[in-house]
Amino acid sequence: MDYTGWIDERGYREEDEEWLTPTSGIYIPNDSLQKHTALYREFIHAEQPLDFTNAFGLLGLDGEPVPAPEKITDWKLAQRKLASVVKLWDAIQSNDRKYLRKVIKWKKERSVMYDEGKDFWLLLEGVRPDGSRVKRGELIWPAYQYIEMRINHALDKYAAPRMVFTDDNELKLRIRAKTLLGHMWLQVADVVTYDMKERTCGWCGMPFQLDRNTRADRKWCSDSCRVSASRQRRRTSK
Repeated sequence: MDYTGWIDERGYREEDEEWLTPTSGIYIPNDSLQKHTALYREFIHAEQPLDFTNAFGLLGLDGEPVPAPEKITDWKLAQRKLASVVKLWDAIQSNDRKYLRKVIKWKKERSVMYDEGKDFWLLLEGVRPDGSRVKRGELIWPAYQYIEMRINHALDKYAAPRMVFTDDNELKLRIRAKTLLGHMWLQVADVVTYDMKERTCGWCGMPFQLDRNTRADRKWCSDSCRVSASRQRRRTSK
């Protein structure tokens, strides 16, 4: 997924304990994002918005490529929205029915909702694309509905279709992130679409995706981590 993003060359600061603000207003490409194939995992577990912003840049909550200062409360709200989808997807994959029953709540015969206390969405029972009806009490299909609705809502604002040249000089239609937040939502969309698995790097501990072109037994998130781990093994074996 090609996304570079922009980051303030002198980093960011907290202003009045309320805003994340660029220090210099001079932006440089953030090429380090290419290594972080599961950046959304790092984002939803980030405890300090300023630390994450200094490493990766502002989220781009306004939908603009070079974002304006962001309220910390808005940053945390964006974090919570993305986390809700990741948690639900993880629960589906692990068949965590206890968590699914906690957030997928059936009310009346045809009424089901996603309810996590701070986040509430009414879901439609309806009919699946194959024509089968969703029965009262089902958990998986309403969970998928919430994931679909939340991802589409985010991509409407933070991503867009583009005609781009590929490495072999062919012109192709692609979906491109407008902002860092859009980049992370597209990562989640890819995980859901292709049922990607994830692993933790054996050297740096960073989560990374095992995509369709990645070996299933891969242990490192990048070549640099693989080389570092190899050097460490050689040192300890002497």
